[in-house]
Amino acid sequence: MSRENTSIKTAPKAGTKDQDHELVQASELWTRPEPDARQTQLSRIEIANKAMELADSDGIDALTMRRLAESLNVGTMTLYSYVRNKDELLLLLSDAVMQKTIIAKDKLGDDWREALIKIACRAKKVFGAHPWFFDIQDDNGPGPNSIKHYDHTLQAIMHLDITLAQKADILATVYNHIFGYCAADRHVSKKGPSAECFNEYIASLIGSGQYPAIEQICSNKGVHGAFEEIQKAKHDPKRFERNLRQLLDGFDY
Repeated sequence: MSRENTSIKTAPKAGTKDQDHELVQASELWTRPEPDARQTQLSRIEIANKAMELADSDGIDALTMRRLAESLNVGTMTLYSYVRNKDELLLLLSDAVMQKTIIAKDKLGDDWREALIKIACRAKKVFGAHPWFFDIQDDNGPGPNSIKHYDHTLQAIMHLDITLAQKADILATVYNHIFGYCAADRHVSKKGPSAECFNEYIASLIGSGQYPAIEQICSNKGVHGAFEEIQKAKHDPKRFERNLRQLLDGFDY
């Protein structure tokens, strides 16, 4: 189904025939030859870069095939000769973001923990610069750069004398940390209730006996002081790497 109306559809349930069909269809983008750039004066890389520029400036919902074509100074039908529909465009865009997360193996060093930390920090930085990525990546199958990113991450731990399942556990921990942190960080960046309103609400709950841990920290520091300290910890720029190091230290290999 085309996404020309710019709505982001809900991803099919894992393992469904619809999802498998979409993955097969999406993979055709990477095996289908591009039109001759000498005739169209365009390439998929240019399309992806312009689409990224529009998404960064106005949000993913503002990205349409028509607007993208206008920004590229080409006809909409020319654009459709490169990507057949909005699904393929978002797949191309998602993979372009993943390309920016890749670090060459010779830049990673020999220490597997430090290599994974470098990879994770790069990914966090890229995803933070393109937060709309989380609105589209679940709907798309993996592109070449997504697979390359995973491969480079796997290369960092290939020398460890452990089972493949154990290696998969390490990578899952790293990716869960990256995506979980970025999703939470994105949520925190959205405007919520004021601190004063939130503190008043917490204060109204204290004394009910239902929140003993919260009551304890508030009795020591006060509602404002306790949650100000929690918020400060949430916004600590060193928290991502510090917590990842602690997670990876748990793998004693």
